Amino acid sequence: MALKVFSFLILVGIVASSKPAIVQQDLWEQIVTMRGSANVLVSFPQDTGILSKVVNSLSPKVERSTKISAIKSALEASASQSQERVTSFLEKTGVISYSSLWISNQIYIRDLKADLLYELLQFEEITKISLERMHNTFNPVGAAGPLSSTQNREVKAEWGIYKIEAEAANQLLRNVSGGTLPEIRVGILGTGAHATHEAIRDSFLGPYGWYDPHGVYDPPVDVVGVGTHEIGVIAGSNGVGVFPSAKWMACRACADFFCGDYAILRCAEVFTCPLYPNDTLPDCSKAPHVVHGDVWTGPGDDWFDRSLEIWEAAGIIPVWPLGGGGPACSSARYPSESAKVIAVSGTTPEDVWYERSSAGPSMTSGRMKPEMVAPATNILSAYNLDDTTLIPLSATSCASAHVAGVVAILKAYDPNLSFTQILIALARGAQREGLGLSVDDLVCGGIPVTTFPNNIFGFGRLNALGSLNYIIKHF
Repeated sequence: MALKVFSFLILVGIVASSKPAIVQQDLWEQIVTMRGSANVLVSFPQDTGILSKVVNSLSPKVERSTKISAIKSALEASASQSQERVTSFLEKTGVISYSSLWISNQIYIRDLKADLLYELLQFEEITKISLERMHNTFNPVGAAGPLSSTQNREVKAEWGIYKIEAEAANQLLRNVSGGTLPEIRVGILGTGAHATHEAIRDSFLGPYGWYDPHGVYDPPVDVVGVGTHEIGVIAGSNGVGVFPSAKWMACRACADFFCGDYAILRCAEVFTCPLYPNDTLPDCSKAPHVVHGDVWTGPGDDWFDRSLEIWEAAGIIPVWPLGGGGPACSSARYPSESAKVIAVSGTTPEDVWYERSSAGPSMTSGRMKPEMVAPATNILSAYNLDDTTLIPLSATSCASAHVAGVVAILKAYDPNLSFTQILIALARGAQREGLGLSVDDLVCGGIPVTTFPNNIFGFGRLNALGSLNYIIKHF
């Protein structure tokens, strides 16, 4: 026993003298230098070939839910194997609160202190120990327009719905489908949902439609209001939603305007294969077809790349706001700057670029961004004040919500459409004439706004009818 204690003290002395390479600097300072504690992510090697192995082993005609189940099972098995010794150690401590993440092959440890950090360093399979970061959610601007209500309101399309010809697209979809539509699910990764609001309550998925990684709220709640507003734009009734026939589901990654690594990654897992709020009864057949994301960090990051790869394999289309960093070129945020995300900036009712919008190209890759622009200003939708009030907001997240709704329409025509097919249809159906700038002579990435695609308007302004017509004719 004395030898064991002596050896541990030697280890502590060696470790304390210099920071090990696998430990992030700010974590080291918080736990060791300042003798505090922290929530951390412990990372393990990624099996980069596992997704292709699973997908290639399945028939191209396999059911989507079967494919997702196979992906999830393989990733869970891989994570369990690589994390086994560390999870066994954590179980033996009896005092550590931790959660395993199969989507990123990480272990999330709450309130880690220096003594246990030192002991974790003995496990050579650990590739990195990092401080949990807090990411932002997009903060819209309250618009000057008046509040409205679902009660005694003349049902007419809001300006954004009218501008993108969503009503005509919905009618065309009903005509070509014979009136029977498949259930298309749209996931909201953000601040949650005020599910009892009249504009969105009938389109709530119900079971499998809500998850809170913080373990606090069930039934659904949105203490910020942003998620509720986005759901209304995507699937709301009373003329505020692009595709009222969609079913929405929400994961509360953000307890307020900030969102932690663990909650975001847990939401990514739950959207890949949904389960009940009490972590039981997983059912991959309930996976969303589209996810509207509302969390971001600065350019050049990579923390969500693996989740995007898995979503792509699972047939989930991610739609994100490009950000509110305008008017400036190369102000795209992450993960919006990823090639695996449909990123969106905004326009006004006059088809003028919303100058708070971020613009491309990506600062890190030079990739053209955004893919699209869509209505972003004075967008009336549901909110968390009560069950009837509609409020106008302005934000690129309002624009991306319009695009998510149109992607849902296209998926309702054919649920098997791929990311590439969806993007082509959005591009081919986009409106390019009449788009204007409020910032004189702004040119980003050397591409003038009269050339499409460009780093301000992307392929053009969203048009639901044009994109659906393209899908019908070509796919």
